[in-house]
Amino acid sequence: MIVIDENIILHTWADNPKTIGALAASQIGIFASEVESYSAPCFIEDIIQHGAVEKLLNFANSLERDKFEAAVLALSFLTENCKLHIAVDIVERILKKNATNSIVRHMHDTKEGLRSTASICCRNLYLGRPVVQRQFMNLGGGYLLMQLLGSSDATIVFETVLNLLDLILVRYRQDSEDRINSDIKMHLHALNIAQKLDDIIKRKDKLDPETVNEVIKLKELFD
Repeated sequence: MIVIDENIILHTWADNPKTIGALAASQIGIFASEVESYSAPCFIEDIIQHGAVEKLLNFANSLERDKFEAAVLALSFLTENCKLHIAVDIVERILKKNATNSIVRHMHDTKEGLRSTASICCRNLYLGRPVVQRQFMNLGGGYLLMQLLGSSDATIVFETVLNLLDLILVRYRQDSEDRINSDIKMHLHALNIAQKLDDIIKRKDKLDPETVNEVIKLKELFD
């Protein structure tokens, strides 16, 4: 008899795994979140060899909440180091499956934690492949990020501001200056991002200095 440990959970907002599949997805996410295990050469090799990315993408499309929550969490951790060679293959496999839409879909969820995690996963994808920026915007990602800016959770606000900075800036090479993507800037401007950022600055007493500095940095791009 297989006993599922209901205490294995990556985030407080996520449902406990109710099936072996969701438990396995959660375990992958836990390993991927740990630097030591993630950096081990065999970890990513095993993930790819056993088709774990494809299985997680199937779970992301599941109607079972414990499965799709565990999948999005695991994918967010697996793609977190997308600029490093160890994660390039992960990003490429996700994009080959045209899975950006599946991930963006979870930014409409009722749980703010899942919406934020899905947005971070998307951010990892377009950091790895800037071409995903436009696809993300076409899927309504800009509007969905605007909604997250209004969160009462300071951590989510911080992550969303960083997400928006990475969305609007085009990074070609490490030795070159970042450039502003004018199309995305225009789109975000139409969504009234400047007002959203002003509202955040007005309640800066509730945020840490680092978050406020990033908000001001983003706001300056629209002045």
